[in-house]
Amino acid sequence: MTFIAIAVIAFLIFLMTRRYRRLLSVVIASTIIFALTTAALWWGMNQLAHQDMIRIFNAAMDRRAWFALIAAWYAGDAVTVIRILLTFRSYKILNKPRGQAR
Repeated sequence: MTFIAIAVIAFLIFLMTRRYRRLLSVVIASTIIFALTTAALWWGMNQLAHQDMIRIFNAAMDRRAWFALIAAWYAGDAVTVIRILLTFRSYKILNKPRGQAR
């Protein structure tokens, strides 16, 4: 599970630093970001249904700690999506044809 978590974090960093030229790609990236967190929430809820603790990064987490981690992860997702939207907006402003007003 540790490798998967690190891979997901690297993928989120890639999505955040990527340049977006179309609104559709922004929507798809945002959907992927929130879908990954929702999948982690679903996995954790399934694990907690069968046992009392989840082990991630060699640390045991109970239900309360897991939900706190997921809440923080969703907050990080929101910040990431806002950053993607701001990058997309500045890209669009920078690449407007010269005849249009800003």
